[in-house]
Amino acid sequence: MPKAESGLPTKVKIGAFTYPVEYVTDIVRDATPYSITFSMDHISRDNQKIRIKRLGSKPRMVETLVHEIFHGIAEENALYDIKGFAEQEEKIVDRMSKGFTKFLVDNPGFVAKLEQALKT
Repeated sequence: MPKAESGLPTKVKIGAFTYPVEYVTDIVRDATPYSITFSMDHISRDNQKIRIKRLGSKPRMVETLVHEIFHGIAEENALYDIKGFAEQEEKIVDRMSKGFTKFLVDNPGFVAKLEQALKT
């Protein structure tokens, strides 16, 4: 069972898959003997799991989670088929996740209003 972080989601659904969200102390992204890279987040499409490093602030953790969700959406919607996307993926996802998180901060209640509109 994913370890919860107060106030943050423990699972998200992206396309056909539900991804548990784990909040961890450290993330080893590539654990080969020659290349160990530590990062703040990781989405595993093979295991349908998202790992987020516990950071000093909740807003940063939200931005990091949004970042990984955007990676999942890119995969789910075959954005890799668009010429040049794969080479620019990290830059695109990083800028969009930062921009979207800022948008959410600047527009409190926006998501709740959309959720309500989708129910009607």
